[in-house]
Amino acid sequence: MNAGEDQGSASGSAVEDVVAPLPRVTLQAFCETPGVAATMQAAIADRRMDKAHARIHMGGPAAAVEAFRSAPTPNIIVLETVADASSLIGHLDTLSESCDAGTKVIVIGHVNDVQLYRDHARRAEDAVGALCRARRPQSRPHHRRDGRQGRRRRVDRLP
Repeated sequence: MNAGEDQGSASGSAVEDVVAPLPRVTLQAFCETPGVAATMQAAIADRRMDKAHARIHMGGPAAAVEAFRSAPTPNIIVLETVADASSLIGHLDTLSESCDAGTKVIVIGHVNDVQLYRDHARRAEDAVGALCRARRPQSRPHHRRDGRQGRRRRVDRLP
């Protein structure tokens, strides 16, 4: 056994644990809550983001619309919203008027609204990059069915 094999077995599977750094991209995030802004700041501080040029702004979709009304858009725009679906759609429509071709938009919401995603995907086929739900802080530990505390795990059933 050589040293490379020994290291790989010690850390599980070293090849699977490697995540490539991001290419040179520009990213601007427009957050409405301090929690998501802190999460974005932690993601930007990751060493794999060294080549990416990223900025975080407070203000959500309305601030993004104002920022890009007369300025070029980055490669990726991250929007956090706490507003209702109709307000979000209005902001996305206005933002789409000033977005450069190739700009990807990621929306982080606080409600899991599948219908909003389907409606917007139908209206603007490639406009939606991703709609994500922000994590809620966990107030109490989850109790598993077997009585122990911990995370839920998916159990595959035999046919």
